[in-house]
Amino acid sequence: MPFQLRALSPTRHGTVSQLGGHEEDGQQEHQLLPPSQALPTYAAHVTVFMETTSASFSGVHGLKGSGSGSKLKGPELSLKGAQHVVQAGQTLHLTCRGRAAHSWSLPETVRNESRKLSITQSACGSKGRQFCSTLNLTEAQAHHTGFYSCKYLSTPGSKEEEAESTTYIFINDTGRPFVEVHSEMPEIIYMNEGRELVIPCRVTSPAISVTLKKFPLDTLVPDGKRITWDSRKGFTISRATYREIGLLTCETTIHGHVHKTNYLTLRQTNIILDVQMSPPGPVKLLRGQTLTLDCTATTPLNTRVQMTWSYPAEVSDPLFYVFCRRVFIFSK
Repeated sequence: MPFQLRALSPTRHGTVSQLGGHEEDGQQEHQLLPPSQALPTYAAHVTVFMETTSASFSGVHGLKGSGSGSKLKGPELSLKGAQHVVQAGQTLHLTCRGRAAHSWSLPETVRNESRKLSITQSACGSKGRQFCSTLNLTEAQAHHTGFYSCKYLSTPGSKEEEAESTTYIFINDTGRPFVEVHSEMPEIIYMNEGRELVIPCRVTSPAISVTLKKFPLDTLVPDGKRITWDSRKGFTISRATYREIGLLTCETTIHGHVHKTNYLTLRQTNIILDVQMSPPGPVKLLRGQTLTLDCTATTPLNTRVQMTWSYPAEVSDPLFYVFCRRVFIFSK
């Protein structure tokens, strides 16, 4: 059933609320309208008052790649393979070697570690003709888990190969199996029905087994097709449905202790049934008068409306004011 969202705005002068409330000196008082129809509706209403009186982390600095014009072999990491496990509290040591200057791409939590992170550059290889960059992360923690990669710096006009070497590092912490923990307040995930939905409960070790539950009693079991599990990504639902809307919990048990991280899925929609402006026609005012415009949107049930306004001098003129307050109206 369609509903509307009504938002009212305070003014500098006392006015009478269109919902039956009275406004004085910027204060508003709203009342719910009495039932009048057979089915529930939800109102969306916005009032505008206008009063006028007139992502990469560089690992090499000062080193330039070859200008010979020939393509280069990609850089190499000291840790081979797609993924590795480092125990929490240990130092992560990673070296990138290549034939030209290169840069690092790191998890954001690592880039922000100004005290624990160090990157040094040096000449290496036969007669020092290669470029080496060494990354050291002391006291690595669970939230440092993620992709670590290095690639050649792009040079305008060069023919260097945009090669990149990447590995995934797990920082194993038995006391914190999830990379991101949302226990008190669930993380909001916006979803669209029929599209891919990712529940990003990544873990700190590939050996950790995780269960996906939906409040109150449902369990979503990976089938290898519609629902899949990847320790480096979380749960992926290829085509989400209304059944995945709500509170989802990733759960695992380590040494008899249950660990959880929570996510709240909210469905997005772009369906707007109707939009109306009031007053509908041109408005004439005298200088100094207040202009009030109402925008009303009608949408499907359980839909939140986000409205934006475009008007003259909306950036530079401080005498234009836009206020928004939501008032919910329910009727039979």
